Amino acid sequence: MRLGALTSGSGVAAPVPSDSSAAVSARRARILGRLGALGLLGLALLCGTGLGVARLASQQPWTLLLGAVRWPALLGAAVLVVAGAAAHGPRMRALLPLAPGGGPLPGRLRLGSLYLAASVLNLSFPGPAGELAAALVLRRTHRLSAAGVLAASLHGRFLSLLWAGALCLLMLPGLDLPPGLVGLCRAAAGIIALLGLGLGLLSFRPAWLRALSVGSLGRLILRLPGRIGPLEGLHRAILGFADALGALPRQGAIAYVRASAWSLLGMACTFGALLCTAAAFGLHPGLWGSFFTLCLTQIAGVALVVLPGGLGAFDLSLTGALVATAGLDGSQAALVLLGVRAAQILALLAGGGFFAFWAAELLTADGLASLERGRLLPDEGSSGA
Repeated sequence: MRLGALTSGSGVAAPVPSDSSAAVSARRARILGRLGALGLLGLALLCGTGLGVARLASQQPWTLLLGAVRWPALLGAAVLVVAGAAAHGPRMRALLPLAPGGGPLPGRLRLGSLYLAASVLNLSFPGPAGELAAALVLRRTHRLSAAGVLAASLHGRFLSLLWAGALCLLMLPGLDLPPGLVGLCRAAAGIIALLGLGLGLLSFRPAWLRALSVGSLGRLILRLPGRIGPLEGLHRAILGFADALGALPRQGAIAYVRASAWSLLGMACTFGALLCTAAAFGLHPGLWGSFFTLCLTQIAGVALVVLPGGLGAFDLSLTGALVATAGLDGSQAALVLLGVRAAQILALLAGGGFFAFWAAELLTADGLASLERGRLLPDEGSSGA
């Protein structure tokens, strides 16, 4: 697809005057500027607030804290974060139908690097912006349906939530919880685990997912006075996801075994990153509680952001679970959180390198238009299947 054109349903490129070369270049420069500014802001927040939190937690000057950090362990954590994120591409590939005409699907390494690059766009746009952009790239390069790729990608993430929820429920009875808080901790963790398990199972039943959204969010929007933008946007996104899932051909048990293996591999990489982060500060949390913390925060970070007050769900669940299940106190858990965020920033810088490689494909005219609207344009979702 050339710049300044959108493909119609008949496959004929129709020129769009507003998407001239100059306009596309200006929009591309604006997005790159936003990404650069937000990246610098993230680094500044990490260096400022992160060191402040660490100093309060450990009651030591920041110069001593920096000197005590084991940087090889922290860099190792960043490498494992990158590896865990890259596993999403092969997981999504396992759930994709064959390309039109029976051609080969994109390679696993290529998909992993593409999704690492596309994840950088999530800094600048709400929702799964990176996955949307990656879907458009695969539509152009392999003639895959962009809506189908996006559905397979999100289905893979929900499959990971299913595994995280199931593992949480299996591990919960064997956890060593603080005396006096056993019931409360098990109830809270059980609710989060069931939420992840339920979301994962719903992605296998798109009709149920649609009915649930219509019966809850749809009715709530009708009863509330005025227009509730965030709720309406969430409702439309769920309906679109359910419709795309319904149109996505299922690939059979072997495909789900492969996708599950990639999900578990990604979780293992993230678990290793958590342990490396703790080791960077000389901490050694319990393995059983640390893995439970990983599963819980994976659900909270994805699922709880759609709930009121969900902001910071990852941070709260990580520190709370480390204190409750992994044998750390509050100050130690705060240091681990600081290290995790530092590793994520380092991993994001690595993603920026992949983004530089893929930028020409990710920031085309159709990609820019879809990113700014937060959805696939109708012609893009319907063609290329």
